[in-house]
Parts: sequence; structure tokens; C-alpha cells
Amino acid sequence: MKLFAALCLALSTLAGAQYPNHPVHLISPFAPGGSNDSLTRIIGERLAQRLGQPVVVENKAGAGGVLGAEAVARSRSDGYTLLMAPSLLVAKKVLVQSLPYDLDTDFVRIARLARAPSVLVVTTSIPVKTVGELIAYGKSHPATLTYASTGIGSTPHINAEIFKGETGIDAVHVPYKGGAPALVDLLAGRVHFMMSTPAEVMPHLKSGKVRALAVSGRDRMPQLPELPTFVEAGLRNSGQTPWWGIIAPRGTPSTIVDKLSTEIVAIMAEPEVLKSIEALGLQASPLDAQKFDDFFHDEVKRFTEVVRRFNIPPE
Repeated sequence: MKLFAALCLALSTLAGAQYPNHPVHLISPFAPGGSNDSLTRIIGERLAQRLGQPVVVENKAGAGGVLGAEAVARSRSDGYTLLMAPSLLVAKKVLVQSLPYDLDTDFVRIARLARAPSVLVVTTSIPVKTVGELIAYGKSHPATLTYASTGIGSTPHINAEIFKGETGIDAVHVPYKGGAPALVDLLAGRVHFMMSTPAEVMPHLKSGKVRALAVSGRDRMPQLPELPTFVEAGLRNSGQTPWWGIIAPRGTPSTIVDKLSTEIVAIMAEPEVLKSIEALGLQASPLDAQKFDDFFHDEVKRFTEVVRRFNIPPE
């Protein structure tokens, strides 16, 4: 047994020393154009320069990220197939009763990259300019409010349910296949409010086509410093904050995990990368492999409690 363990360690060390000697594939589990895809390409470009091998970005969209995650879970554990994992996958783990993989045991965490607050925005077709006014409008127009989301279990969905639970207003959930079609209907006044990413709503805020009322998280958003946080606006819960990290299939040698983690955390400190990420409305918040793993398990516990507290139904 000791000999076998020593052999495994030697092989792992050798694999890490030779890694990488051919292109690495970084999977984005969503279609091109969104925050997940943009962040994947920023990191992929810099990681390729640091590793000395091409990093090929592939989009494997479908089922809210599940298809891309499944493809990576089933790939070889050699460090050549990685996943840009959004926090939405934690929601899927808690809310979806049957998945083709186990997010906990079928993957290893490599590094967390960034977070982004959700922005509560309303259509200009209703006379609402503050969170208090939205609550008052909802209570004076019972069973008429609607809110958009990017799907069941998405951060916009969960944060809207938290908002409903905290304020006691009634609003009908209208799920969409992405942020873009949801915003189209918000701009047209076909839905009344939604929780959106900063990158998606910023152009429309500047043009005055939608109104922003508050942001999730514990701190105000540097790009929109005038907006209060949910707590500052009178809610008890700060809401869910989307995050992104890179994970790999279970069994990936620890030497490769450590090497990737070190390189990715270093990338996240580069001024040009920070500038590019800020332009997406994201906030750099890197964690190494061990800290990301601890954070991940805390997120699962926290999300499970949110689902229980606000009676969010499973998919």
C-alpha cells in the first residue's frame, strides 16, 4: 500500500512538472456574449501566456450550465479540460433533484475569480424610483406585479424571491432563457422589475430606459455608488451575490491544481485584467484552491438555508 501511494505521488509530481505540453480547453457553459463567456476569454488569454500553451475557450451551453458541467465532469482528470463555473451551479445542486454529476464530489476547486452584485431595476412604465416606492406600489396593486429572471434557480430568481419574502409583496415570476430577452421585455414594460448583472443594465441606466433601485451584497457598487445596498434600503437579507470560479474533474493531480491556482490568482492581480473585469461590472475577488473549496461548501450551506427559508420550489 505504501509503495502504491509513493508511486501515485511520483506520477502526480511528474504530471505536474510536464504540464501543460498541449492545449488546455476552458469550457464556458453558456452561449457567447454574456458575463461568463467574457470572463472566460479574458482569463483564457492570460492563462495561455503564463502556461506557454494555447487555452481554447469552448462554449457548451444548455440547461442553465448543466451540459457544460457534465462534459467537464466526464473528461479526463489531467488538467487539460477546465470549467468556468458560475454560482448558478450551486443553485442547480440544491434545486435540481437529479443531475448527471455531483458538483461536490465530481470536481476539484481551483480558484475563485470574481463576484458581481445584482442590481434591482424597474421599468420606467411604473412610477417607482426607490425600493420603498416599489414595495408600496406592489402592495397597492396586488397580484399585478411581474418580475423577470434568467431561469429557475438563477441568482436573479433567488434574489427576487428573497425580495418578495422580505417585503411581503406579490409578484409573478416570468423566467427567460437569458438576460438579454428578459431586458427586452423590461424595457418594453411587459415585466415590471428584475435583478440583473451590472454589465447588462449599465447602458440602459445611462440612457434612462430603466431605473436602478438597489444592489445586493454587503457593499455599494463602485460603478454605481449612489445606489444603496438591499440592507441600506431596509431589507434584512443582503441577497445572493453571483460569483465565478474555475474547477476541474475529480482526480486532477494536486500538483496541477496548485500550479493552475497559483497562476490564476496571479492573473487576477494584473492591472489590465482588473480593468477588463471592472468594465464587465464585476469585482475581482480571487481565492486559491483551498480557500475556494472552503467558500464553496459554505455557499452550499447558505444557499440551502435560503431555499428553505423562502420556500423556493425545486425544479
